[in-house]
Amino acid sequence: MNFGRIAKPDKIQFGSDLTKMRGGRPMQTCLTGLAIFLLLFCGTTDAQDLGDQIRHLKSGRDVERMWELISTMDQAHRGLNTVDSIDNLNFKRMVLLIQYHGYPKSSIVPNMVFTHQRSAYVREHYFRILQDAYNDGNADEYWFLHNVRGMHRERFGFDLLQPTTTNYEQLLSRLSPFLNDSLTYDLAPFDPLFSTYITDVQRITNSPANHRWVNKEGDRISIHSVDDKLYLFKLWGDGSYGLPQQIRSDKSTGKYTFVEPANKAYLAIDTSGNLTIKGGNWRPQFYRVVN
Repeated sequence: MNFGRIAKPDKIQFGSDLTKMRGGRPMQTCLTGLAIFLLLFCGTTDAQDLGDQIRHLKSGRDVERMWELISTMDQAHRGLNTVDSIDNLNFKRMVLLIQYHGYPKSSIVPNMVFTHQRSAYVREHYFRILQDAYNDGNADEYWFLHNVRGMHRERFGFDLLQPTTTNYEQLLSRLSPFLNDSLTYDLAPFDPLFSTYITDVQRITNSPANHRWVNKEGDRISIHSVDDKLYLFKLWGDGSYGLPQQIRSDKSTGKYTFVEPANKAYLAIDTSGNLTIKGGNWRPQFYRVVN
C-alpha cells in the first residue's frame, strides 16, 4: 500500500549504513558477520523454527544482526521488485524479535516492516505491538503516525486528516472495528489473514473492469462491477494497492461518489472518457482513459 511520500529522512537504528565503521571494525568484517547470519537464517520459514532460533539468540549483538538482516532484506526489493514472501518472513521475524528480546527503542525498522506488509488484515491484527511500543515511548513517533495514516487510507481509501500526537486517535477510533484489541505475538493467524486479504482483493480485481485509466505517474484506476455493486481500485505505479472502495453512480450528475460517508470526493468522466477525481480531501487528479 502506498502511504504517501515520506518527507522525513530515515533514521534506522540497525543496519542504517553498513558502509561505515562499526565499533572500530572495518566494513568487510561487518559484512562478513552479516553474511554468516544470512546463511544461518534466510532458509528458515517455519514459524516454530523461527521462534526457536530467535528465542535462543545468545547476545545483544546477535539480536542487532537480526534487525540488520530484516532491514537489509526489506530495502533490497522495494517498488516493483517487492516480494511478498520476503516481506511476510520479515514481519514474522519482527514479531518474534519483539516478543523475546523487546522493542528496539527509537528504531524505525518495525514501522518499515509494518508499512511494507501487503495485507491490511495482518497489519490490523498485530497493530497493538506498535501501539504499545509508542505508548511506552519506544517507537519512533513520526513513523508510528505514518502507519496510522496509512492504515486509515488502506481501509477507507482517503486521508481524513494529517495525524498528529493530539488527533491520531480519531483515526484509530474509525479503525477500531477492524483492529485486534489484544496484544498478540501468535503467528498462527498470519498466513490465513494474508491469504484472505489477497482473496478479497482479487474477488473484485479479477472481475471485468467497466473502465480503466492511468495518470502520468503510472498509477492506474479501474472500476469493477461485483454482485451489482461498483468498486474503485487503485494500483499505484510502484505496484502497491489498497482495499477496493465501493462507489455509486449518480445518474443525475453523471458522477461517481464514494459509499463511505466521510469521503466527500467524487469521480467525473468527461466526454473523451478521461477521469478526474475532485472534492473532499483529494487534490484534483487527472487520469487518461485506457482503451
